[in-house]
Amino acid sequence: MPPVIEAPVIAAVPPPAPDVATAGPPAPPPAPAGDDGESAGACTVALEGSSPVAVACRQGGRRAAKKVMKDLVNAAHKNGKRKTCDQCHVDVESFTLLAGARRELDALVRAARR
Repeated sequence: MPPVIEAPVIAAVPPPAPDVATAGPPAPPPAPAGDDGESAGACTVALEGSSPVAVACRQGGRRAAKKVMKDLVNAAHKNGKRKTCDQCHVDVESFTLLAGARRELDALVRAARR
């Protein structure tokens, strides 16, 4: 009978831990399915006041403020006032306002309520 040859046991070796000093900040957790990244986003523009956008911002964050803004634009459009995002905002990432944007919001709210 030939001798029995046993295979060597190979243990799983975990990868080395990253060097914390050079690893950088941890990656943010992935967004839940269907999340556009705005649900938990804090408002940075409409922080004060009693406008519908400011109220929505305080109550529901950026997503709520964006919905109210879109609803206002659509209602004003039906009443003859046409506005687009880029007429009041530098971009739709930061929503930084252009000069005169707050005055335009007041006019938009009035037009939406006609």
